[in-house]
Amino acid sequence: MVLNGEQVEQVNHMALTQAAALPQYDGKNDLKQFLNKIIAASKIANWTEQQSVDYAIFRLAGTASDYALTNHLSECTTLKQLGEKLADQFIRTVTASEALERFVLAKQRPDESVKDFAFRVQTLGIRTTEHTDEEQREFQNRKTEKAILDKFISGLLPAIKPFVQVSAPSSLQEAVAKAEILQCAPHTEISAFAVQAISKTDEADIEQLIRKVRNSD
Repeated sequence: MVLNGEQVEQVNHMALTQAAALPQYDGKNDLKQFLNKIIAASKIANWTEQQSVDYAIFRLAGTASDYALTNHLSECTTLKQLGEKLADQFIRTVTASEALERFVLAKQRPDESVKDFAFRVQTLGIRTTEHTDEEQREFQNRKTEKAILDKFISGLLPAIKPFVQVSAPSSLQEAVAKAEILQCAPHTEISAFAVQAISKTDEADIEQLIRKVRNSD
């Protein structure tokens, strides 16, 4: 039977309604149970494999949703592939000592976006404190937030780092926003306008920083 436009729209609406009723996965709850719910719903609604993937991504939340956006999970073509990527990130985790080693050595790759690097540093930083005692956790979390900010700035690409450093951001979110402005600037020359947009330094300081970046190329 060939469906007309109105019927297709109704079917799509029903599918979205069913998808919205599915449980969410935030990187902390049961991944296997989440995927099984998606599979069960797909059989009832007669979704294609790609629809199942799309609806599963639609129901990701929190850090899992952030991970999906920054790691292009929409390119997955099967639920198995999607499940493996989520498991690699949230279940097959490295030990706290391994995370600390990776955290200390983390540097932004030339082909890595500012947001992707920030997410990588933040994930590793959080994993280093996973086994902290409850009594020390609040204090440790404050220390970790500062360590993540410092590591993010120190690990940025050389053409970006000095400008973000001089702007003295007070949070990771602020540092990411400022670094993104600079990453969007031409690679051959970071404009004074972009620097002024993220820094309160005077023109002489800006010109000095630009010369520093040019000389480091």
